[in-house]
Amino acid sequence: MAIPIYLTGAVVLSYKQWQWIGFSKVTPMLISSTLISHIALAAVVSFIVYAMQSSIRAKLETDDAFSLLKAFREVFRGICDGNLVLDPQNYKIVGDATSLECLLKAKKKLADTNFLDLFSDLEGRQRFVRFLQSESAKLLKPRGTGQVPPCLRIALEGAEGPVSIDVFCTSCVAGQDYYLLAFRADPEQFLAPPDAHDA
Repeated sequence: MAIPIYLTGAVVLSYKQWQWIGFSKVTPMLISSTLISHIALAAVVSFIVYAMQSSIRAKLETDDAFSLLKAFREVFRGICDGNLVLDPQNYKIVGDATSLECLLKAKKKLADTNFLDLFSDLEGRQRFVRFLQSESAKLLKPRGTGQVPPCLRIALEGAEGPVSIDVFCTSCVAGQDYYLLAFRADPEQFLAPPDAHDA
């Protein structure tokens, strides 16, 4: 709508300007300069409208992707001991991490922290990074129907000592690439479920 409105306004303004000057005094040079200036302004308006539309479209797509990701995480809450979203660029935890905090009985919030800092040893950290990198390589190839996401046993440092966890990993896109991790704690290391109350 912005382009037709602008073009209509440009025609009316040009006509009024030439009428005020006098049509007999309108030269080809004046007509050319008027047309060039209005075409340039129309191009600027078109670029601004396109940029705004692209920005709105990208935000809507990102919001839809994050809504879908949130729905997946809600499902995981019922079948796993914990889950989180990981940024593959810096291995930082994205968004809510309360399920992992409960699993580790952490005394601080883990959101926006580096997940690799939770490992109790360097070797385990390196194995986990290689695990994620191999998962990224597999994602370049189509995965078989019904194939279970890869799993790795890791040990994270909890408030009461190391916690042994099986971690499942898959990739997801929500504006950019992320890792979606699901955790299952080793039940033999707990006398009670990790999310049980102290009582």
